[in-house]
Amino acid sequence: MRAVLAIFDVDHTLIRGDSLLMFAGYMIKNRGLRIGGIPLVAFSFFRWLLGSDEGQFKSDLLKMLCGGMRSDALRNAGCEFTRSVLMRRIYEEALEQIEWHKSRSHEVVLLSASPDVYLAALAEHLQLNNLICTTLVDQQGFCPGEIR
Repeated sequence: MRAVLAIFDVDHTLIRGDSLLMFAGYMIKNRGLRIGGIPLVAFSFFRWLLGSDEGQFKSDLLKMLCGGMRSDALRNAGCEFTRSVLMRRIYEEALEQIEWHKSRSHEVVLLSASPDVYLAALAEHLQLNNLICTTLVDQQGFCPGEIR
């Protein structure tokens, strides 16, 4: 019997929109805006618009959003964001396709450049054991907001 691997991208494929931008809006609304991080993120954003590395913009944005948070509080925020925002944005056809693969015992993988902060909760909600994504550093129970 052949093994089948079904890989699903998240942003603009599994869900409508960009999950990191949605997460940024969610965190700012629920945690507030960390004023000190705005100049760095603004500078990174403009560099990205001019053709610079998107990864640096993502890294700076995550530092502003998550830096200094307790890891457990960040995981809880990611779970709540997934429940209240991401689950409403999933394409019905994508859910049906995932269920079709699962019903045939195929290996289903979520693959994304978005962070594990909320994608781990999404994979858990979809009952998937396979997730490949950006991970954030955990330093003794706190998140500095740095990408591993």
